[in-house]
Amino acid sequence: MGKAIMPIQISLILSILILSTTFLHLPMKVNALSIKDIDKLDKLEIKIAKSYSNKFCNAIGIGISQEGATRLAINENKRSKFNPALWIELASSGEENLSQIDKNKLDHKISEKIVETCGTAIGLTGQKGVEAYEDYFISTKLQIEQE
Repeated sequence: MGKAIMPIQISLILSILILSTTFLHLPMKVNALSIKDIDKLDKLEIKIAKSYSNKFCNAIGIGISQEGATRLAINENKRSKFNPALWIELASSGEENLSQIDKNKLDHKISEKIVETCGTAIGLTGQKGVEAYEDYFISTKLQIEQE
């Protein structure tokens, strides 16, 4: 019985060695963002949020309703090539960095910036205001996408 176990143990050890050697020598691609890339994306998100906020708050300032101002801001920021704040980014990296932005995080930053800049004009302040506007913003954006 002891002699039958030896070939199994040897086979097991050889299998482990072969597998470990194979995996150690395979090139592995890691798609992690560096701190520099994350910082660059954060700055880009802030630029985009500011663009939405500027358009929204200007529209509110001239008497357009919250719905109209939201729709205007969304439609005017739909295409990045029509957003002057992003032209340098588009020239240097194309759409690559824009495609890496987390859309949920961006929606939140847009809502924060709008409430921070002109939230009192639409009766929204603080974190509850941000959350309320974010829900409204997302639902309006989805409606526009379905039109």
